[in-house]
Amino acid sequence: MQSTIKQKPRLLSMFLFFSLFLSGNALAQPGFGPPPGGPGGGLMMHLQELNLTTDQQTQIQSLLEKSDMPSKMENMRTLQDAVRKATFANPLDEAAIRSAVQAKSSAEEEIAVLQGNTNAQIRALLTAEQQTKFDSFADETPRFFGRERRR
Repeated sequence: MQSTIKQKPRLLSMFLFFSLFLSGNALAQPGFGPPPGGPGGGLMMHLQELNLTTDQQTQIQSLLEKSDMPSKMENMRTLQDAVRKATFANPLDEAAIRSAVQAKSSAEEEIAVLQGNTNAQIRALLTAEQQTKFDSFADETPRFFGRERRR
């Protein structure tokens, strides 16, 4: 039993690495890109569930446009491509792989912080009822390969 508990972090780490690698490769392929609907794409679909006022819609759209998320996501695709190329390089250059992964990790960190800040700014524009619904978006189960992720 003890060995199973010790293996879980290692398995989780491996799963996360391959999930990020595969999702990043998918984003780097032609035909993939930012979600439809301009800045905020997928978030905008969720926000439609909130019955926003026209004023709220305008303020949120302005926040999303100022966020510079599309250029950060484009940079992420470029960095993911560098990781992919480094992992296929012949001869193997571990330093190049590590450098590419670190650059991508730093960009992911920036995007996560930007996303958190943007969400906080959006939340501040919502009514209490809308905030409750907005907060529930974080609890939705992401879907991987057509199946719900187990918690």
